[in-house]
Amino acid sequence: MLTQTQQQQFEQDGFLVVENVLDNNILAGLQQEYTVLVDQLAERFGHTTNHWSSLGFEQKITHLIAADADIYEHIDISLPLKEGLCETDGVHTGPAVFKLLTHPNILDIVESVIGPEIYSNPVQHVRIKPPEAALNEVARGNSNMARTGWHQDAAVIVEEAESSPILTVWVAVTDATPEMGCMQAVAGSHRWQTTRHC
Repeated sequence: MLTQTQQQQFEQDGFLVVENVLDNNILAGLQQEYTVLVDQLAERFGHTTNHWSSLGFEQKITHLIAADADIYEHIDISLPLKEGLCETDGVHTGPAVFKLLTHPNILDIVESVIGPEIYSNPVQHVRIKPPEAALNEVARGNSNMARTGWHQDAAVIVEEAESSPILTVWVAVTDATPEMGCMQAVAGSHRWQTTRHC
């Protein structure tokens, strides 16, 4: 649970950084699950190379997305935003992802903010960020892969949800440094009116 000081900081700024919430086993499980998924997608869509097995995870994902930007739809944990979905399209919800979404430490923090009635809404993503220089033009234009522009999460919910307390939880699975393009937020912006940000 959050301390009173952390709760006050959250109320003041509209966001809070809480470090060391997850143990390395959870993060390692996610990386293993996504390594298997990336290998399967590369094989399925014919994007493996002669030296594929010698590549590290970050090299594999960079190669895969550079070869086919649409692959991103198969990596996400949100339903793809495209028409004509078929059974093979879609959302990745493996056991490691489920463990993350239901981790007691995360749920305790969320409960500190919104109370004990917690739902995971469908506005959720895995944002894999390969180096922008390695992406083709199509991938660079996709905000889920290259830069994510300034935005307000509240602007993507339906109007009826505005009275519900909604909290975004952002988890860095690998190091998120300023040089690598980490998450940024504007202190106090949670009190702003919804602004145009597209």
